[in-house]
Amino acid sequence: MSGRDLRSWMRRNSYTIESLAETLGVTERTIYRWRLLPEIPPHVELALEALESRRLGGHRAASDEEGEHPSARPRSA
Repeated sequence: MSGRDLRSWMRRNSYTIESLAETLGVTERTIYRWRLLPEIPPHVELALEALESRRLGGHRAASDEEGEHPSARPRSA
């Protein structure tokens, strides 16, 4: 996936630079840099595929009995 593809992906999935940076746990500057690359890092492409799949109602964890993604559950104190 190229930086140009990343820009298209962001538009298609309604992400801003700020929101994608927060979601991926990186800085906005990192997103800016990725958008300029001829090829983004493979692990980033995998993360984007997972985000898109999740948004479209993709796979859920096998251990998830309530139909809710495990990360959406409140953590115990």
